[in-house]
Amino acid sequence: MDKVDARTRLKSLLICPETPQKPPPQRKAPRKTGKVSSRSPKALKQSLQRLWSEAVRRSWGGFCGCCGKSGTQAHHFFHRSGYPSVKYDVDNGMWLCFACHILKVHRNGQGEMARDALINHIGIRRFEELKARAREVRRFRTPDLLALEEQLKVLHE
Repeated sequence: MDKVDARTRLKSLLICPETPQKPPPQRKAPRKTGKVSSRSPKALKQSLQRLWSEAVRRSWGGFCGCCGKSGTQAHHFFHRSGYPSVKYDVDNGMWLCFACHILKVHRNGQGEMARDALINHIGIRRFEELKARAREVRRFRTPDLLALEEQLKVLHE
């Protein structure tokens, strides 16, 4: 038997109707998650981040908390990935200019300057309460995020 005949026979065996075909996979019904919102969690978190940033800007009057110039960026004193329980807490935010935010606080590690400015802004009692909340373990679920969004919208108005 030559190679052409062998290939033809092999192809016919592969597509032969008598060869049992694997049934197509069954599609699973979508799980009901009980979500309160039709928006994706990612979109909801992005909205919360924008609202939080705006609330921080208003809280600081639009001026840099370190040097007093016109601010441009919100800064989390307790980092948002390391301390997720205070990620959307307005007390955890500072309004800074680019130079203070990136050059001084992040690159040069002048966290004490930022801490002192935050304590001057919110007071030592609220700062200690913020530290305690930052240590809490908390996972935000969709209803929690929606409630936070409503609270930040109220601050935005």
